[in-house]
Amino acid sequence: MNSALNQLKYVMDRLVMGGVRKNHDVDIIRKIKMINVISLIGIINLIPLGYSAFTKGNLAIGIVDSVSAFVLLVNQVHLRTTGKYQWSVYCGVICTAGLFFFLFYAGGVDHSGHLWLYTFPLFSFFLLGSKKGSILSFLLLGSIMLALSINDGFQTVALYTGRFKIRVVASIIVIIVYAYFFESTRKAAQKELAVKNIELEEQIVEGKKSAKALKQAMETAENASLTKSEFLANMSHELRTPLNHIIGFTELVVDKKFGELNEIQQEYLGDVLNSSQHLLSLINDILDILKVEAGKLKLDSSQVNLKLLLKNSLMMVKEKTLKHRIQMTTKIVGIPETVYGDERKLKQILYNLLSNATKFTPEGGEVNLEARMVDCLIREGRRRGDPKSFQVINDRFKGEYLNNRSSRKFIQISVCDTGIGIKPEDQGKIFNPFDQVDNSASRRFQGTGLGLSLSNLKN
Repeated sequence: MNSALNQLKYVMDRLVMGGVRKNHDVDIIRKIKMINVISLIGIINLIPLGYSAFTKGNLAIGIVDSVSAFVLLVNQVHLRTTGKYQWSVYCGVICTAGLFFFLFYAGGVDHSGHLWLYTFPLFSFFLLGSKKGSILSFLLLGSIMLALSINDGFQTVALYTGRFKIRVVASIIVIIVYAYFFESTRKAAQKELAVKNIELEEQIVEGKKSAKALKQAMETAENASLTKSEFLANMSHELRTPLNHIIGFTELVVDKKFGELNEIQQEYLGDVLNSSQHLLSLINDILDILKVEAGKLKLDSSQVNLKLLLKNSLMMVKEKTLKHRIQMTTKIVGIPETVYGDERKLKQILYNLLSNATKFTPEGGEVNLEARMVDCLIREGRRRGDPKSFQVINDRFKGEYLNNRSSRKFIQISVCDTGIGIKPEDQGKIFNPFDQVDNSASRRFQGTGLGLSLSNLKN
């Protein structure tokens, strides 16, 4: 059954698409399909109608029907073999106009000739356009009116009443006006669509140019970033080597390895040592950021006493909290004694978080360090190469999540403070390297803007 339907569809496509060439546009293809349909329907109908007219003694009608069928057949052969649609369209329309005129004038079989007139304006407008379709339609209508006015009673001429003639002429005019309005509207819409298509193509071209320019700009920015990273890395290494010498020799002098020091010498050398160590710490932070950006940061993992690490981290900011009367509280719940991780980087992250909290907490404020075990869902990145994300499961939904999804145990370490806070629109800035919420020269809290950036990148 399906095979027969497919075969029938193939045959119908061949019949309707006959004469179509690769260089024909959509509008031409529609016209060719229309002339094919009209011609095929005309041939199929005119042959039996002509035969019927001959059998009933209507010799003139039979001859006209047969000749019209022959002309349409020749027109089809010409169109399908040459692909020249314009000649075929004019030939088909003019032949049809002559046939319809004769059928109306002669009355047709069983006086039905006038019924065909109503179809002529529709396909003439469609095939020739509103201007040429109007000319041919009114020429046909004028010929009919002229023929009716000089009707002298020939036997081959149909007899119509005056009222009937008026109704026929009026109804044909209405159809012509309707066809003209429809074709004009269609042409205007088609023209507007063509303009929109051109604009869309121009936008696509501009979009491609913009995408190309954006790609080039990104490549330039990446090259500049790479050059910057290489420069900073080289400079950092060049600076770190002499700094290590300065720190080493200064420590020897401060430790009185080369003799006694008076109070002023010891104070000044202590300042030199502290400043050198601070500068070395900044250089190490820069190197760590460069490694993270280059994807070359490596973890030196080992067994870490986490509770001792937390305690030592608090000791590192103890002096600052005492100086500003900041209350430091801790809450450690259910964490193991030791964990497997990079101790130096964990210490660096904790110090940066605690140092940042104490810096922005006013005198008499509070900083809280909390460590506890949590259940986390691990979500894969949407695209290949995207980092995994972690979602802490709240106790309220714990049962539901654990029943339907897999989870893992994690240690959550958080630092809270009663400081000045951060506006929601500024929260995305705090993890940018060398960036702070207030970058003005008169800002109250000084710093490099590296601490939280390192903490976030290593996370």
